Amino acid sequence: MLRNEFLKSAAFILFLNKKDLLLKKLSSHPLRKYVNGYNGQNDDDACAFMKDYFLKRKSTRDTGRTIYSHFCTATDTKNIEFVFRAACEIVLTKNLLKAGIQ
Repeated sequence: MLRNEFLKSAAFILFLNKKDLLLKKLSSHPLRKYVNGYNGQNDDDACAFMKDYFLKRKSTRDTGRTIYSHFCTATDTKNIEFVFRAACEIVLTKNLLKAGIQ
């Protein structure tokens, strides 16, 4: 996925923004109409497909790398607060593990 030597063991957070617009588009433009082999039945299936599409790009060299993913809507302040807290928790946990505290 990422080949930068300095980031080879770094965890990554994948923000999939504009979920609200994706769901709005899916109501009039079903994903199966545009993606061969997609058989999802609802919005949750479409979101899972999109997330998996990105996560499958992880190369075999990235086995030790963790990628966290979050769907978000930047205009939804409660959603952004939740995602920001989750991102902070990920960073804190990763650093505690490195320090041998957790």
